[in-house]
Amino acid sequence: MTDQNKGAVAGRLPGSIGVRPATSARTAASPSPALLEQLHHYRYPVRRRLQCCFFWTSNALKNNAPAYVAAANARLDEHNLVLDICPGVEKTAAHTVTFNELVNTSHEEELRNLVHKAHDHEGRIPVIFCRFAGALGGDSDTLGYLVRLENWLPFILINADKDSADGVTLLHEIGHASGCGHEQSAKGDLYPNFMSYPPPPRTGILRKQVIRLARSYFARDA
Repeated sequence: MTDQNKGAVAGRLPGSIGVRPATSARTAASPSPALLEQLHHYRYPVRRRLQCCFFWTSNALKNNAPAYVAAANARLDEHNLVLDICPGVEKTAAHTVTFNELVNTSHEEELRNLVHKAHDHEGRIPVIFCRFAGALGGDSDTLGYLVRLENWLPFILINADKDSADGVTLLHEIGHASGCGHEQSAKGDLYPNFMSYPPPPRTGILRKQVIRLARSYFARDA
């Protein structure tokens, strides 16, 4: 699903997974500290890299990639996961595609073809930082979303003009790409998980989410 600020109009996600109640243990009143530890602090047995390939459209002047990667790795590290970014978090000429429009859903396949031609990213999930239009940007608050197109593996579009308050938009969409649905966190949860939606400040990753991330098509041993 799209990652949005509160009050935004939902964007499109083909084949989206619906919101489900959270399975996380609640608050300090939980009778089982061991359950809390198992759910919230699970460490994958081997270090896994979540491989991404970043691209920017030529009209994306702001670069929010460094902040999004830092926020993601701050949450992933305790679970033995890390983002592996090609070419890095800074915009480069080789990873900039010539595209000067404001993106709407009709541009998805064009963008996917442009990045396919720009750089070999086999085994990595493409992430395109671009400027959103209409229901995906402008006065709305859509920050990013996962795209599923026929004949392509999932890829991610990130709004280069706007940032999420907790910096988790990129990780949230990576979660969708790995098969994670929304896990609603309630007020008072010790660790609102990164797949909460609409988002409170999201700090945690549940055990089952760690496993899905570690087994995603773009994950490799470190």
